[in-house]
Amino acid sequence: MENNNLKTLFKIFRISDYQRGYVWGFYNVKNIKKAVKVYFYMLNPEKSNYSNEIKEWLKKLNIIGFRAFKPLIMAVLMKYDNLEKDKILEVLKLAELYIFLVFIISKRRGYTGNSRFYRYANDFHKNKDVDKLIEKIKNELYEDENTYRWVAINNFIDEIDNLFKNYDGWYSWKYLNYFLYEYEIYLQKEKFKEETQKVKWDDINKDSIEHIYPETSNLECWKKIFKGKNRKYLHSLGNLLLLSISKNASLGKKCFEDKKERYKNGSYSEIEVARYEKWTPKEIYERGMKLLDFLSDRWDIEIDEETKEKLLFGKNR
Repeated sequence: MENNNLKTLFKIFRISDYQRGYVWGFYNVKNIKKAVKVYFYMLNPEKSNYSNEIKEWLKKLNIIGFRAFKPLIMAVLMKYDNLEKDKILEVLKLAELYIFLVFIISKRRGYTGNSRFYRYANDFHKNKDVDKLIEKIKNELYEDENTYRWVAINNFIDEIDNLFKNYDGWYSWKYLNYFLYEYEIYLQKEKFKEETQKVKWDDINKDSIEHIYPETSNLECWKKIFKGKNRKYLHSLGNLLLLSISKNASLGKKCFEDKKERYKNGSYSEIEVARYEKWTPKEIYERGMKLLDFLSDRWDIEIDEETKEKLLFGKNR
């Protein structure tokens, strides 16, 4: 019979009866307190003493959800003091990559790979071999060195197409905030080479994403450019911008020349957009392609030009 402490831990972790067969034996009465503390830090990395990079990647996983990786990452963090930090970081990065590509992009069922990842967590707890663990995760992700095992970009095309047909295109995508936040961090570190973060994830809300070409505006500056083209470009990826300060409804409707002045002191994404001379379908298309190039590079997935076109505006548009 499970002892009461372990029952409590399972309840805290929300571990199902199915999962218990794989995580049973991780924690005993002696280390139950440590397990609870590590679990708290896993969900609240900013309160931990982990390295900044490990905090950063744990934060990403908290945003998109740990899925079946929760027991596995828990097992690794339990050995934090005894493992090379680069190895821990590699596990976290592989977990984020798997979750983004398999579940978010490819729309695989939520239980894909679950039983194996629970088993890998249990194996690692017993043998402490982090290199073998990394190899197992890679084998789940890659068919061979050039091919992913579970990735299906066509599923993503279908999802975005459905969002354009029935909702508000990219603006309705569940993971838009995460994607644009990752792009913001990329600009900060790789393009602007700055240490200061202008947008914190915890400050992002539904008003943090602005349509550069506004949803509603009676101004002639917009009407003459987008007459008859509203829906195609309005909710396209290239027209959506992460703000450093939540949008103001009246400012959001202004002409691009006026918006640019505000963007110049905003997020790195805003500053980048402020460098455009004008905002027309051409600029929305170009910026959208740039963002899809970022998606391709950031998550190491090949997206050809035809696929990018379908993703920007939906199929047959």
